Amino acid sequence: MKKLIFLIIGFQLLSCSTIKNKISHNNELRSLNLDNEIKETIREYRNRYTKSSIVLVVFKNKINSKNNEYYIRRISNMSTIYYHYISYHSSIDGVPVIISSQKDGFINPKKYSSVFIFKLAKYIIDDMLKISIEKDEEFSKGGYAIVDYGNHSINHSEIWKVKEGVIYKNWDKHPVEEKVLIENNDIDLFNFYRVIKGGIDDRKNEK
Repeated sequence: MKKLIFLIIGFQLLSCSTIKNKISHNNELRSLNLDNEIKETIREYRNRYTKSSIVLVVFKNKINSKNNEYYIRRISNMSTIYYHYISYHSSIDGVPVIISSQKDGFINPKKYSSVFIFKLAKYIIDDMLKISIEKDEEFSKGGYAIVDYGNHSINHSEIWKVKEGVIYKNWDKHPVEEKVLIENNDIDLFNFYRVIKGGIDDRKNEK
């Protein structure tokens, strides 16, 4: 087990103006059943990696649009679902699928259920799980020492673009560049870190 220590100073709860503008659903993250054609395309994409790969499917239009265009990309880290806005989740062959559709609305990350997170953690690098988050006395304001597992990964996965049923493999533009996947630039990951059972979490004393 690898441990890395980070010192985090002066955390403040951000105003999250972007969240207020983007989020349109304040309920729990909902499950969605994708149509068979999309499922088969995702299975084909997964075959390039492993059948248990977690993929992010990003729709340009509403999910049920007849002339839809969407992107598929494997994700490796739990933090991805906080750095980008998502709308739904699904499951194909028992493996979670993450869905983002700007025109169908986004979910507040505070509404991700523990069941959803724990299931996702079985298949993905959980860089949101920490060994401890302790107040560091060297700093007078908001200093924390965070110990994690060093469980980080750089995602070099291929991007597929699917338009009117045609698959364009090795698509060279990220869905963010195509302005269909929206980044959550106001997210403060510190508020969403989880600590292992029995680990020290001094954030509780700050509430």
